Amino acid sequence: MESAGAKETPDEVERKGLGTPATRAGVIEKLVRIGFVERQGSKKTKYLVPTEKGTSLITVMPEQIQSASMTAEWEQKLLEVEKQDIASEDFMAEIKDMIVDLIETYEPVKGADKLFPPRQYKQYKKYPKKGASRWQR
Repeated sequence: MESAGAKETPDEVERKGLGTPATRAGVIEKLVRIGFVERQGSKKTKYLVPTEKGTSLITVMPEQIQSASMTAEWEQKLLEVEKQDIASEDFMAEIKDMIVDLIETYEPVKGADKLFPPRQYKQYKKYPKKGASRWQR
């Protein structure tokens, strides 16, 4: 993970909160916990290997979302919001625009339904005050 995305990541990214050892450790632990990677090797030498679930996710995920540069850019903008150099509403609008664009231009990957089968949900309760439905698997 030390060099993940290194070619596309600017040198100052670590100063922006991406790629620090603490950040990497947290990300690795989460990926292991939810089953996207697993540790293999001996006690001395451990390495991370993607699981079938992890490989499937990367297969269907748009490249723009996979980018370490995008994460670094967002971290930088969050710092600018914190310093009040930019408005949080502007930053959120930028994220919303990106998501809308991704949704509008998304094309399902062939076989994605086999990688991640759709889950069936059933309605089981109405909330009395708002009439909103609650769903369960």
